[in-house]
Amino acid sequence: MKKLTKTGLMAGLISVLLIAVMVLATGCFPAATTTATGENGEAVPPSFWSQYGMIFFLVAIFAIFYFVMIRPQRKRQKEQQAMMANLQKGDRVMTIGGIYGTIDSLSEDSVIIKVEGGTTLRVARSAVNVRRDATTTTK
Repeated sequence: MKKLTKTGLMAGLISVLLIAVMVLATGCFPAATTTATGENGEAVPPSFWSQYGMIFFLVAIFAIFYFVMIRPQRKRQKEQQAMMANLQKGDRVMTIGGIYGTIDSLSEDSVIIKVEGGTTLRVARSAVNVRRDATTTTK
């Protein structure tokens, strides 16, 4: 089971709150299909919220999902692609499988990593997860 991230939890709570507000707000106004009459018996046009309330809240929910979930994910993808494009021989890296090593050589789609004991591994370039700095220490 996946762990709930802080942003995912926040997006869920905000969307539940918006849905609750939408239900309350649209339920409090007369429906746009009913014809209300004024004091003299003339027809009164429906209010703005009764006509467009549902659309407004749906747009708000989509906007929140975009800014809380989609936009940060795109930013992380761009950072990952930039890191993969800037890999060089001698960089200390960690793969998505948790293997630590130093880049021995690079090709267009793969990387040869030298791990402890002189063993070399060929992995896909996309399998490199993190470039570690020389100041990064491991326990």
